[in-house]
Amino acid sequence: MEEGKPHIAVRAIHSNDAPWLFELDYLSETDRIYAVLTDNRLQSNDERGLTGTKPRSSFMLELMEMPIDPPIYQSYRGRKNDLNEITYELQQCQGGFCALVDETIAGGIWMTIDEQRSLTIIKGMIVGRNYRRYALDRLLFDCSLDWSRHQKCHGMATQLQNSNYPAIQFCLRYGMEIWTIDRSAEHVVNILLGRHL
Repeated sequence: MEEGKPHIAVRAIHSNDAPWLFELDYLSETDRIYAVLTDNRLQSNDERGLTGTKPRSSFMLELMEMPIDPPIYQSYRGRKNDLNEITYELQQCQGGFCALVDETIAGGIWMTIDEQRSLTIIKGMIVGRNYRRYALDRLLFDCSLDWSRHQKCHGMATQLQNSNYPAIQFCLRYGMEIWTIDRSAEHVVNILLGRHL
């Protein structure tokens, strides 16, 4: 090992890792969100370049990157039962990994399997801010891809809110696509991202 470089390791995640993950400084900030623009209307024949046919319904949906001011700061710690929530999620997960830097937990990812759709669902991922320079998010993501293939899943997916711009960008950079968008709540858009394996 080179002098000054930390030792990085990965191991299976356990529910008793929850307090360590909760204590990480994993605040994220963004000055951008995704807004959903829709166009739901009847197209005229002229717009479609057709004559002699009846108008047809069309629906257009676009995710647009929007700047926001002031920035949004997000953390699990902003809610009352956060440690209990993470503990519960880790108890329910079917797989996951912890990244360790010099034997200290620096991040984690946990998943469940949707057997009906043969999908691995990423339920959560945390990487401490002071460990992000080591690309632990990529390491954890790669481990989850390998785990999903070993489970014979056909894909991997995660659901994120439109305000979680950094996580959405990470997922898109590493091969995930936007599969569906849910606008059922006012001012909140849930985006399902997925990747075929």
